[in-house]
Amino acid sequence: MLKLDLCPSLASGSQTIFAWEGNVTPPKDYKKWEMLIKTVTIHFIDRYGIEEVLTWPFEIWNEPNLVNFWKDTDKEEYFKLYRVTVNAIKSVNKELKVGGPAICGGSDEWITDFLTFCMWKYPTNAYEC
Repeated sequence: MLKLDLCPSLASGSQTIFAWEGNVTPPKDYKKWEMLIKTVTIHFIDRYGIEEVLTWPFEIWNEPNLVNFWKDTDKEEYFKLYRVTVNAIKSVNKELKVGGPAICGGSDEWITDFLTFCMWKYPTNAYEC
C-alpha cells in the first residue's frame, strides 16, 4: 500500500507532528497539490512500470479523524483533499486503485460521513473509497 499523507511544508501550513515535524495541514494550493500527485504517480509508473503500480492500493492520508494527524480534523477539508487526489491519480490511469482513509477508533461518525461523501461524489465507483 502506498500512503499519501503529510504535506510538503512549502505547500502547506505549519501544524506538524512527531520530532521530525511531519506536516499535517492541507495544501495551500490544490492546483499545485494536484500537479504534485500527478507528477509522482507518473514517476512511479515510469520507474516501476504500470503492471507493478496497478497492484498498489493508494491510501489518501492516515487517521484524519485525529487532531494531531489532520488540522482540526476538518472533514470537509479532508473530503476536498480526497476528491482532488483521487481525480489526479485517476487522470493518470483510471485503473489505479485509490482508497482510504485509515480511521482510528472513536465513533463511527467520521467513517460514516466519509462513505456518504463517496456515495454522493462517486456513486458508480464508491468502492474506490
